[in-house]
Amino acid sequence: MVDFSRISAEHTDINLKLEQWGYWIFPRPIGQVQPMFQMYKSMARQWEMPVLVVYGSYIDHMKMEKAVSKLPEKHRTLIRWAYVYPWVPVHRVTHHLAINRRAMGLMLVEARDMLLVLTR
Repeated sequence: MVDFSRISAEHTDINLKLEQWGYWIFPRPIGQVQPMFQMYKSMARQWEMPVLVVYGSYIDHMKMEKAVSKLPEKHRTLIRWAYVYPWVPVHRVTHHLAINRRAMGLMLVEARDMLLVLTR
């Protein structure tokens, strides 16, 4: 069994940057609200102060996107799966890339190593 969430000590920093990049690049639906809820306004904000969360800078995320785009196709697909689309089942990714789970785990580690070099 391969644990894809296991991160080695040397990949801790790049993992944090990739998680922030994944949150930043995640496609969110805009304006796709059902007609019945278009005018709805939540009253939950009146009880609590809003919390502004900053997930890194725009420039850092753009640099990470350029670095990810320079990876070989299979490595790039695995990084995007792990950090942007983690809900996609593993068997679909392995079938799409024509690799097994062990190779997938090794390629994910290789992709993080490549990103360490590319983002210096």
